[in-house]
Amino acid sequence: MGNTPNNKILGCFCNSCNFYNINITNKKQCVKFYKAIKIKKSNIYASANLNNKISLEQIKYNEQIILTKFVTYAILYAKKGKQMQKIAILTDTNSGIMQDNAENNLFVIPMPVLIDGEEFFEGENLTHEEFYIKQTSGANIKTSQPAIGNVEEYWQKLLKTYDYVIYMPMSSALSSSCETATSAAQEYNGKVVVIDNRRISCAQKIAVQHACELVKQGKTLEEIVTYLNQTQAENTIYISIPDLKYLKKGGRLTPAAAILGTMLSIKPVLQIQQGKLDSFAKCFSFNACKIKMLTALKKDIQTRFEGKKVEVFIAHTNNLSLAQEYKKYLEQELNCNVEILDELAISIACHIGPGALACGCAVALQ
Repeated sequence: MGNTPNNKILGCFCNSCNFYNINITNKKQCVKFYKAIKIKKSNIYASANLNNKISLEQIKYNEQIILTKFVTYAILYAKKGKQMQKIAILTDTNSGIMQDNAENNLFVIPMPVLIDGEEFFEGENLTHEEFYIKQTSGANIKTSQPAIGNVEEYWQKLLKTYDYVIYMPMSSALSSSCETATSAAQEYNGKVVVIDNRRISCAQKIAVQHACELVKQGKTLEEIVTYLNQTQAENTIYISIPDLKYLKKGGRLTPAAAILGTMLSIKPVLQIQQGKLDSFAKCFSFNACKIKMLTALKKDIQTRFEGKKVEVFIAHTNNLSLAQEYKKYLEQELNCNVEILDELAISIACHIGPGALACGCAVALQ
């Protein structure tokens, strides 16, 4: 874009030029910016007529290169003839995002979990540390889903401020909450769109981040929804589990299989593809699991996602030191940066217990 006196200036929206840009949020700011341009005697020309035909002449700013973003937003919003849509993104804590660290237009529903019959909410009145203390002490733990009434309360509150809500819950293959929400959203006349992005954990987090970035770029509801639906399969996750105890307790492993697996020191590697949790491999040591995950991840990057930039991530269940060590290993072997290092969501940790390690990737926003 070149060096301008104020490189925060990317565009404006006013009666005289019909320009709109997300960095300028009201008419008063636009008029101020427009006057500043006239004073500086900048050479900016553009027009948009009532027939939605755009005519953009050469745009210069102190003889710099054309301001790319300025032109982009001018075309986008002059064509539409209306202000940018106000879109809220709503997700749940299965993404690893808590409301405390959410962005301005991002909102997070805490996932409920039942511990010895008492309901807790992830990130609200239950930290991950507190959860693992209860889990390792033998508490009876069951996962749950947000009550649809509570979800609709979020929608209704957000629609007082925003034009639309994009709701991105965990994968429908892992919970019925997505299907329930999709049914309820039909009563909102298109104002609420439920996305079954078929993701969880870091992959879900990346999809949410992409949605927020597309909102910032001024994309329409239709454009964002189309992108999220088209990219739902562009991610992969592998999880190594050091102890079969919690798989057995959660009913995902028969008692006989658990006994045999423990006797043979079998360490399973699970995979999440298309939002489904399945068995991937069996190893006889945890180090072998880490190598197996690396090999599988490398193959996905070279085949499934060939030619695409990916965001690599690591997740764990109450084993930060191991995750940090594995991060260095992956970065060296894959010659890349690990973008995210998170704890796995409680809804997953319920079934696999502490000490687990996961890695994966998702295709980056192009």
